Amino acid sequence: MRVARKVLLSLLRLAGAVVAVSFLTFLLAHKIPGDPTAIILQDKVNTMVPCGSVLLGETVDCGALAPKVVHPRGTEAPGAVTSVCHADRCVIASDALRHQMGLDQPVLTQYVHWAGKAIHGDFGTTYDTQPQPVWPQIAQALPPTLELMIIAMVLSLIISIPLGIYAAYREHRLGDRILTTASFLFVALPNFVLAIFLIIIFVTWMGAVQSVYVPWSNGVGKNLSTLAIPAVALSLGMASVYQRLLRTDMIATLQEDFILMARAKGLPTWRILTRHALRPSSFSLLTVFGINVGTLIGGTVIMEVMFSISGIGKLITKSIYVRNYPTIQAIVVLIAAVYVAANVLTDIFYSVLDPRIRHA
Repeated sequence: MRVARKVLLSLLRLAGAVVAVSFLTFLLAHKIPGDPTAIILQDKVNTMVPCGSVLLGETVDCGALAPKVVHPRGTEAPGAVTSVCHADRCVIASDALRHQMGLDQPVLTQYVHWAGKAIHGDFGTTYDTQPQPVWPQIAQALPPTLELMIIAMVLSLIISIPLGIYAAYREHRLGDRILTTASFLFVALPNFVLAIFLIIIFVTWMGAVQSVYVPWSNGVGKNLSTLAIPAVALSLGMASVYQRLLRTDMIATLQEDFILMARAKGLPTWRILTRHALRPSSFSLLTVFGINVGTLIGGTVIMEVMFSISGIGKLITKSIYVRNYPTIQAIVVLIAAVYVAANVLTDIFYSVLDPRIRHA
């Protein structure tokens, strides 16, 4: 009963956080300078459109449009110009399109309308001359992003855990000092700067790997080789943080009485370090690992732009540029849900690692 109550409360907190993030994102997206209708229409603003033609899924009805004077592009008085009809053609201006898209409604009304559809899995359609559902685009961009994130997360743990154990065991010795200096360097170095150095070394000088992303369908080896540099650039900074945290906690754990008892029993050093000392020393590592999901998502945005990876980061960058509000909203909600879910799973793993928390 207690476990079910805890899971229910965690899910309610997750839902509340996602709703809050989605509402704030909706407000901020509508504060981005520029009008999506101007980007959508482009050359179609103040140009003749045949009656009966389809624009954004709607048929242009000349009979329903009253003749009005069309000012030069960019000088329309707000709310004064919508369209003007001549015989069988009409001029479409941004105000008519804003009304058609619902952008002339209050932001709160737009959000309630969007949220009502999003609950049922409908995140709307893109703001484009040929609208497409938002979710299929996100589903297509998601695999490369997940692949890059998972590889970077696994690499960071593979690097940090052995080095953290070694640094704790060799406290204040030469190996520990070298690892400490290197960790400070990688923490201070931004991942995109590190990626540039890796490109110069492994692509320009050595020619060992490619710098342009190759999809999984074109070969597993080529795919992994093109993800090597961005994954390493993302993982080294995180691995340095994890290594420092694990080293600090391991040093404290190695002073405990149960470690002294294990040594008195004559257990091998590697077993004491990996079985008796590692588990109680991993709480700080686990906490930061869960929190770093958000940082990792931010890093993947930069890496995807640098390495031409058609993932979530590149998609949201393009959507911000063209003021594509539905896509921005859906991606941010997805990121918020993943981030909050990662923190909920971190709490659950606490109970698995420490029986005292589970019993409490």
